[in-house]
Amino acid sequence: MTMSSNQRSQWRLGPRAGFSLVEALLAVILLGITAAYAFPVVERGAMRSKADRAANVIANEMRNAYSLSARQRKPVTIGVNSANRTLTIADRAAGTVFVRQNFSTAQSPYGLTALNASAATITVFPNGVASDTLRVTLSVGPNQRVVRMTRVGQVRVQ
Repeated sequence: MTMSSNQRSQWRLGPRAGFSLVEALLAVILLGITAAYAFPVVERGAMRSKADRAANVIANEMRNAYSLSARQRKPVTIGVNSANRTLTIADRAAGTVFVRQNFSTAQSPYGLTALNASAATITVFPNGVASDTLRVTLSVGPNQRVVRMTRVGQVRVQ
């Protein structure tokens, strides 16, 4: 029993390794379908995370205003501009801006679609009392957060 040259070459090489074109295309199609289902979930999570981060930054800046006022021994104003989506902390008398946070979509990593406040400006006095309470509502797409500040400086994110 003799083998032909074709049978001998297959015998020496062993079974062929690798994937066929059909198998590779099937794997790519399955990955595409899985990614199409996962993308909206990931996008919603990213928007929720942006809203949480922006709310925490606003809360920290409100707390910072109280400590700045105490350190400077001067009244400090917290200003919220809804149109530009900015938060500003400035010296009330001189107008010197200590902090300006921009939360607009194009110019910040937070990408807020809306920023509204119960008052445009609040004054924080060096004794640790503010002129009024402040409620800031922010939105990133459908995700909304509320940051509340009492007159005595307690800040909560909801």
